[in-house]
Amino acid sequence: MNLSDELIKQLEQGMYGYNPVVYDLMGKVSQSLTVVGVGLAVFFFWFDFEVQARAFEEAGTTPDAMSYSKLAMKYVMTIIVIMNSGMILNFILWIAIQIIKWETSIIGSAKIDTNFESASGIWGKIISMFAGISSIIAQMIIKVLILLRFIQMYLFRGIAPVILAFFAQKDLRGNAIQFLKRFGGYAFQGVVIILTVAILAALQ
Repeated sequence: MNLSDELIKQLEQGMYGYNPVVYDLMGKVSQSLTVVGVGLAVFFFWFDFEVQARAFEEAGTTPDAMSYSKLAMKYVMTIIVIMNSGMILNFILWIAIQIIKWETSIIGSAKIDTNFESASGIWGKIISMFAGISSIIAQMIIKVLILLRFIQMYLFRGIAPVILAFFAQKDLRGNAIQFLKRFGGYAFQGVVIILTVAILAALQ
């Protein structure tokens, strides 16, 4: 069985290609939570506006229109990010897929043999049996890893509008950045999986 061809096909499909039904379902969840994300952004804007207005009042200075416009622009950009959260995640995954394609063009097709080939002698048969079993177990583990990878990415797609609303808040911005980093980590797991398959094939 040429396992890498099957893996590559799955890893190059993206979230929609892997399971269109779940992708569309999480897209609907994302659309519903977009309202929540925008609401959070508006709340954060109102809070920052009040803090800035109070600072001007305590300093006894005239409110600076430029400062207010910068604040408003920051939240406008945040709302744009919230409304395009799915596109942002798909772009990160697209980059990972391009690296996978480049990687497979160099590595080629890594064949992991799952056949039980008999070898001469009792020890040869035992080694062949264990090699076949280990290959089947490796195949199952990798398929489970791919499944878990996509499940995590689907969940991230659903909740993205709420988490990305934290971008505009200085104290919460780290959560949004960490969210994108974690999604990027799941997306780039495909690169590691392809390398793992190639190494296992070479060792076999």
